[in-house]
Amino acid sequence: ERKAINSELWHACAGPLVSIPPVGSLVVYFPQGHSEQVAASMQKEADFIPSYPNLPSKLICMLHNVALHGLTPAHVVTGYIQSLSFS
Repeated sequence: ERKAINSELWHACAGPLVSIPPVGSLVVYFPQGHSEQVAASMQKEADFIPSYPNLPSKLICMLHNVALHGLTPAHVVTGYIQSLSFS
């Protein structure tokens, strides 16, 4: 179960080089990079990375929601970001 924590505590744990844009910001989403990160976190080989040939290499999105969560079993804080595509 993931527990939300306040922003100040989350940023203190994440460190000074981490920044999350505010809700309503325009952001760029890179589907291929996301696929590679998912594969790496699941310890999958490059052959198992999903490919989406009809999807653009980047999508302009508006940040819709941000949820900051406490320490995981791997001792890291996580942030979940939801965005809506404009592209």
